[in-house]
Amino acid sequence: MKVKVLSIKPLTEDVAIVLTASGAGKDATIRYEKLQTLMMIRRSDRWTCAAFQNTDMSPRAKSLYNSSQ
Repeated sequence: MKVKVLSIKPLTEDVAIVLTASGAGKDATIRYEKLQTLMMIRRSDRWTCAAFQNTDMSPRAKSLYNSSQ
């Protein structure tokens, strides 16, 4: 599995939105195929995921995120 953090946007000191791209596979080169949005919250100095959305990339997004491989 391969995960790349695209952005982190703090909403408050204890809430942040994280965007990632990911891919899974057994080959030497793993292509990004999904985009995720996570809502992270901090409780007792630990960050946990409060909400998660996983979306298939469009062909154009796959081309963009995999162009450097």
